[in-house]
Amino acid sequence: MAALIGACRGGVPSLWYDEAATLAVAQRDPAGILRTLGASDAVHGLYYLGMHLWISVFGASEWSVRLPSAIACGVAAAGVVVAGRLLADTPTGIYAGLVCAVLPRMTWAAVEARSYAATAAVAVWTVVVWWCAVRARREGRPSRWWWVGYAALLTFGGVLFVYSLLLGIALVAALLMLPEYRRALPGCLAASAAAAVALTPFLVIMLRQAGQVAWIPAPDARMVRMIGEYQYFLGAPLAAIAAAALVVVVLVRDRRAVRAPAPVIALAWMLVPTIVLVAVSLLLRPIYLDRYPTFTAPAAALLIGWAIAEVARTLRLRAVAAGLLATLVLLSVPGYAAAREPGAKPSAMDISEVANYLADRVAPGDCALYARVPWLPTSLRVVTEARPHTLGGLVDPDPPLSAAAHGWLWDQGASADVGVHNLSGCSTVWLLTDAQRDAPETVEHTSGEVWHLPVHHLADDDLARAVEAAGFHPTDSEQFRRTLVVRYARS
Repeated sequence: MAALIGACRGGVPSLWYDEAATLAVAQRDPAGILRTLGASDAVHGLYYLGMHLWISVFGASEWSVRLPSAIACGVAAAGVVVAGRLLADTPTGIYAGLVCAVLPRMTWAAVEARSYAATAAVAVWTVVVWWCAVRARREGRPSRWWWVGYAALLTFGGVLFVYSLLLGIALVAALLMLPEYRRALPGCLAASAAAAVALTPFLVIMLRQAGQVAWIPAPDARMVRMIGEYQYFLGAPLAAIAAAALVVVVLVRDRRAVRAPAPVIALAWMLVPTIVLVAVSLLLRPIYLDRYPTFTAPAAALLIGWAIAEVARTLRLRAVAAGLLATLVLLSVPGYAAAREPGAKPSAMDISEVANYLADRVAPGDCALYARVPWLPTSLRVVTEARPHTLGGLVDPDPPLSAAAHGWLWDQGASADVGVHNLSGCSTVWLLTDAQRDAPETVEHTSGEVWHLPVHHLADDDLARAVEAAGFHPTDSEQFRRTLVVRYARS
């Protein structure tokens, strides 16, 4: 059910920069992918390789490339049910699984062609295996292979997304808060250390590529909302308030519950990684974004599901649980709906619409020029790089240096700047440039980034003037949310 909920309208939102990066890298040959990982984006390497195989079978449409994320959300919800049953009881597992299916951060991750949903799925099953090891050790049963499985899953999660390694620290903290299970602490520490050692070469590469996250803004007052709302309840602030109130009331009413495995582990799983990321961001360098701790979202679902089960158990009314779940669903609908609008992605990017527009109109031999715009860290060449099989035939009069050959994320070419050369062989030129704006616009992102978009008119665009000076005149244009596409023909 969670996978179906996640996949619904998954093809509607336009691709944005991060998802375009997934498509651009994943559609290279394996050698090109490995060169890229060695030079610039190893943190997403395992995901890129997996998506390379997926796209080779199922294609690169928006719905297709997001479907693995929706499936991962289903795997995560299933894991939450199992975790809830193991840590508490069956009602807790069922309620927590239902919460996971509708939690705004999870339904957002389901329509994001990045590794975030997968990190949540791996994390929850890592916790399941970890708890089996802990329980076996407490009961005096053999636990060695459970610890091996836990170390393997923790390592796998760290390779999938390096921040997931913080889960190991969270689970050690959880054991320290559960005195009756501390006999498992040596095994937990040994398994976590083994995972850290296994990941050492990978971590060294990450440190060398630390410049990849240099753009993350420094923490400010907005971080409070990022943690309190965006991290788990993106687009649904009322759901965040209701869930927090429910959990606090249950914990305050029965303080003995704080020592129960389910809430202790869920709280450690949620709080420890967040505290570490925030502390590093405050003391060393910014590394926190609201989407990075998605691997902790199942913990939020587990905690809320446990609280619902506790209320229903106290009042001895299952209808109360149904009412609380229904309320959470209703309050989460705005976030769910907002994540599935065409302009749902950051800055309302319109890469998909532009690519589809061009695919229906370009002819063999048409040329294309790509401007740099203030809402992308690269040029609008990203549109064709995300769609190499449909738009790869566009001729670039300033051939770019190949990203795949050099291990870069994006191609580099002169037409991303100002110069226009070699148009003599072009009869039609497509210009992709910034949308026209009569007034400056400020765009705030949930990541804390603030983009200031200046006034822009085609008449003042350097590339447009250069194309017209080369003997072309505009014949057609289409303005999207962020992009202006102009077709030029030779005069």
